[in-house]
Amino acid sequence: MNRKGNQRYYETQQKIQGTFLELLKEKKATQITVAEICRRADIHRTTFYSHYEDIPSLFQDLVSSMYQEIMAYFLQTDWKHGENGFEKLFRLIGEQKEFFRQYFDTIGPYLNQKEQLPELLRENMDALVESMGYENREELIYHQTFFCNGLVAMIRCWIDRDCKETPEELCRILFKEYHNRMDLFNWGRE
Repeated sequence: MNRKGNQRYYETQQKIQGTFLELLKEKKATQITVAEICRRADIHRTTFYSHYEDIPSLFQDLVSSMYQEIMAYFLQTDWKHGENGFEKLFRLIGEQKEFFRQYFDTIGPYLNQKEQLPELLRENMDALVESMGYENREELIYHQTFFCNGLVAMIRCWIDRDCKETPEELCRILFKEYHNRMDLFNWGRE
């Protein structure tokens, strides 16, 4: 039986999400129908509705999952010893560029992003403060606000350019820009 929480339920949910992501390569999220997902995934409408209320709730679930994955990249990165969570982030975005393009262009402005990411930050605040070398939570919040807005703009530009640069090249650009500005104003930590 396909009950919430069991392996079959999870596999069906993955199938629905995968089908949706494939359809995003062909059309806008607002043009995708539940019937189309069901036909491609070879499932019944009732199966879809046992997982999601509608297409926006499916999209929202994918956004939340990707935020969780992105947060994991940064929590698992040993910043003090030169590991680079941004390369993993850019790789994920490059692999799912149509999803992120749709997110930014169509649905992103209507989703409550301000509540999602800070909730994840609050849940992991102490680990982030320690792993990223900040003095306290307030310092991390200001950094996160400034840096994330710039990073989102950079990602949007990259997606608009069809992800021409590699994740490694994007990291080089990011670090060069960020470190140059820090050195210019002598804000770097010793």
